[in-house]
Amino acid sequence: MSNLLVDEIQQLSDCRSHGERADWLLTAPLSILARYEMTIRNRLLIAGFREGVDYLEWELARFRARRRDGEMPWTNEHTRVVMFGWSIGDYQEPCIAGADAPKPDPDHSLTDI
Repeated sequence: MSNLLVDEIQQLSDCRSHGERADWLLTAPLSILARYEMTIRNRLLIAGFREGVDYLEWELARFRARRRDGEMPWTNEHTRVVMFGWSIGDYQEPCIAGADAPKPDPDHSLTDI
């Protein structure tokens, strides 16, 4: 393993935001994505960047797909747009309704003896 390959993965590990991770995913060579797929997937999941995992899966599926007459296989514009949005800081994480609401105390009336 050369230092270049280790450096590429270290750059992903050094990312501190989803935007930085998206930028790394968009610029990393496909050979790095394919060779270190599980390590990259692990780093993205630990960071909570599920959109990055989706993009990695899409890009690798496209990379491995059979080509006809030199054409690139199918494209997924939504996945690419989300990655570019994260990369330029123009994407917001989906908001879960009521996520900030205070949690009610649990009702133990059925479990009281």
